[in-house]
Amino acid sequence: MSKKHFSWLLLLTVATLALVLLVPTRTGKESTFERTTLLPELAALVNELDYLKLSSGGSGNVATFERREGSWRVLELSSYPADWSRLKALLSALAAAEVVEEKTSNPEFYSRLGVEDISGDGASGTLIEFAPATGLPALIVGNKATGREGQYVRLAEAQSSALLDRELDLPADRTQWLDQSIIDIADGEVVEVSIRHPDGEEIVATKISADDTDFVLQNLRPSESPSPTGV
Repeated sequence: MSKKHFSWLLLLTVATLALVLLVPTRTGKESTFERTTLLPELAALVNELDYLKLSSGGSGNVATFERREGSWRVLELSSYPADWSRLKALLSALAAAEVVEEKTSNPEFYSRLGVEDISGDGASGTLIEFAPATGLPALIVGNKATGREGQYVRLAEAQSSALLDRELDLPADRTQWLDQSIIDIADGEVVEVSIRHPDGEEIVATKISADDTDFVLQNLRPSESPSPTGV
């Protein structure tokens, strides 16, 4: 073989090796892992649920929800109506959530992901529990992933943890789970407003008709003159 031919063969081999090194490889774990639904049974049961409990590490019980006569209530706050839009979003997200990557099965590393048992010192996760009759497993929702989308979770009775394809809205302040709308009345339906102060003084504002846009203060002292006020 001539030196010239050998040189070309050597250059071709080096170029081939360089190309192979530049092409990203996939690990065996990545190539064999298949996305799975976190709670596959939830989608069929979500409209039948009537109980949900949230607890967090450190602060303990966050909120217990019960559905009564078609309305969800927060038991810890005198059964006040729950924020259905927020609760519905959580249940919908849980029903659709998929596991995109398996994570540690070593309990010593759970705290790094926030999925350790919430009864432990310094636990930061949130435990979600369903009614036992549903057969749905409890799960611990941990930290949000850093530098990528998703959030870490672990089924409470499972050894391995996982990364979800989404983040879950789980406020630790139970008041944020309350329905914030107090009353919803059209302006045209209000013709009188009465406000009683702690000292017994009462302020009354009225409209002559529902078509008026301004209220007129009543019960004024002789030295005062009524003036319209918008409410």
